[in-house]
Amino acid sequence: MKWLTLAPGQPRQPRVGRGIGQCVVDFPLGITPHHQPLLNRFLLRHEAERKFRIGPESGEISNGRNDPPVTARTIRLITKAETKCPICGQEYEDRLDLPFYARYAPMAIVATCAEHDLFFRSPGESDLARIDQAEQQRGGLDFGSPEDFRVKDGPKSGDLLRRQINSYLDVFSSRQVTTQPPSGGFPAGPRGHSWSDSERARVPTPAV
Repeated sequence: MKWLTLAPGQPRQPRVGRGIGQCVVDFPLGITPHHQPLLNRFLLRHEAERKFRIGPESGEISNGRNDPPVTARTIRLITKAETKCPICGQEYEDRLDLPFYARYAPMAIVATCAEHDLFFRSPGESDLARIDQAEQQRGGLDFGSPEDFRVKDGPKSGDLLRRQINSYLDVFSSRQVTTQPPSGGFPAGPRGHSWSDSERARVPTPAV
């Protein structure tokens, strides 16, 4: 899930983001504006007899059979099909002042079990706690020189630079960079980048 935002302090000429975002038209100066979540789409999975989707009003996940009651939210979810803020009419833009991994938030977890087979659920407190823990650990990781991971201009990396992604490390979530890959594996690098042996060697081993 991404967020949308408008720059605070500019109610007449606001700026919106397709990352973490805020519309300040209805907020006086000095007041923190609300955040607007943005999804690619509400439908998670379409099967023959059921559809897993996220409710735009409630944010809850349902399978179309026993939909949860709609709970009022201070904000509603939107998809990328909505390109303009309904309040100020400005077009949405990426929130480029944040690292790429920080422009997203978890919205759904998919898993399987012997009793329920494939299922979707919203992240719980324990899930969010693990993510918060990884975020705190991220700043203390030592991957060596940042220059080793700097995105250089080229035919395959130009799109990254246009989106203000200047380090290949930023395309990985905090959970990815703080978890030792099993059996010597390593997360697939961004398109156009192959991990060197020195980069692989810097993957930290998490505390047990």
